[in-house]
Amino acid sequence: METDRKTWYTCHILFSVALILAAIYIIIDSLKMSIPLMERGQATILDIPGLTPIICSLLLIILSLVVIVSAWRSGGTLKHLVSPDVRKALGGREAIVVYKVFTLLLLYVYLLLPFLPYWASTFLFMVVFMLSFRVFSWKTILISFLVAILIKVIFGDLFGILLPK
Repeated sequence: METDRKTWYTCHILFSVALILAAIYIIIDSLKMSIPLMERGQATILDIPGLTPIICSLLLIILSLVVIVSAWRSGGTLKHLVSPDVRKALGGREAIVVYKVFTLLLLYVYLLLPFLPYWASTFLFMVVFMLSFRVFSWKTILISFLVAILIKVIFGDLFGILLPK
């Protein structure tokens, strides 16, 4: 049992490092998208389309660091990194959930957002997300549609924040 816990704490460290790297990429990509708008005077720091992803990414980095410190204190170490237990855990059910979420997010960012309006890609992402985790119903479709439209109306129309196109 103790080895199993240390294995999971090591996996927590690995996944947290992956989240930190993804968050850094998102921050850089958001800045690439937003800085030209600020230079042209089309946006300020408060209404750039990359502000929300930057804030969320900074929070993700902070929380991932908290997880790393907590996992390290609980016995997770990098010396367990190449153990058979870690390899087994990385193929386990919980790890597959993490892979699924990462894959869906990548599909959303690179397949849906570039080709569809923000509200449509968000709606499709939420429906596919719920379908992939087997919590799909007519309520899911309705909630996904309402969330996508409300994000567009509240942020895009009401607050005038530029949403990704």
